Amino acid sequence: GFRALCNVIAVLNVIFVGVLTEVELWSTMEAMPLGNMWSIANALFCAFFLAEILLRLIAEQKYFFGNPNWKWNLLDTAIVVTSSVEVASDLSGATTEARFMTVCRMARLGRLM
Repeated sequence: GFRALCNVIAVLNVIFVGVLTEVELWSTMEAMPLGNMWSIANALFCAFFLAEILLRLIAEQKYFFGNPNWKWNLLDTAIVVTSSVEVASDLSGATTEARFMTVCRMARLGRLM
């Protein structure tokens, strides 16, 4: 069901983040611009996880932060918010230090655990 779909998308996102990090590294080393397709794919993943959090929040209501999994829900929410800021920054064309982006990606990779 829904949980299985979310898990599959999470695994695909981990693969995507790994590939994107490699592409960004090579792009920086070769001084070549990164294509828009990467930003669009990143935004789509972020939109999916934002929708997942919102749907779970609507379904669970006050139990979203009041059940035995509240710490995981809080972590998921923090990661989605951080990713949303990263995507908004990317889509707006603002430049951000590579270290901050790496930390954001590592947090997203941690989401799978």
